[in-house]
Amino acid sequence: MDLTEDEIEQIKAAVQQLPLEEQETALRKELAKFSSDKIQQCPFCLMIEGKIRTVDVYEDDICKAVLEINPANPGHIILFPKTHNRSLDELSENEINILYKTAHKLAIILLKLSEGINIIISDGVASGKKFEHIIISIIPRFKDDNINIYWQGKPEKLEKLEKFAEKIKEKIPKEKKKKEEINEDELESYLVKPKHRIPN
Repeated sequence: MDLTEDEIEQIKAAVQQLPLEEQETALRKELAKFSSDKIQQCPFCLMIEGKIRTVDVYEDDICKAVLEINPANPGHIILFPKTHNRSLDELSENEINILYKTAHKLAIILLKLSEGINIIISDGVASGKKFEHIIISIIPRFKDDNINIYWQGKPEKLEKLEKFAEKIKEKIPKEKKKKEEINEDELESYLVKPKHRIPN
């Protein structure tokens, strides 16, 4: 994919204004806009554009949820962002919040219509991920439905678990403290009130 100088300047302008920790994700998103050939072939982007017919169950400005056309069980939902994000780390904080809240809402509904649910997100080569668009599968479960989501656990030494826990903790970004909102009544108590002057 060769970019023109104008496209490179567009990308720089969009990315450079962001904090350093957000620049990599933003750069991927901006580059994705210019790799339109791949995006046009993405089935989820085509669904969003209305070029592939879907049976919709939910849609807002950020995400769309449709019934899987080859469901593991009836009611199997696929939820995905409207922006072409290939991986979890490409999602913005807002997209993450809305996707997970929507997944939660849909899962609660499916729980009422079934005997259980699985929520599955596959990301990375070893995960068995099938698509270049991040998706959340919400699968209703029924007794004896012959769906196997199972792995054979292997006992691990506590020291090894603790070392891995430290690696995870080191990678967790520090949350920026949000400015406290000041109550208007409280604010008035800080204001200096003018004293009344007695006219001469």
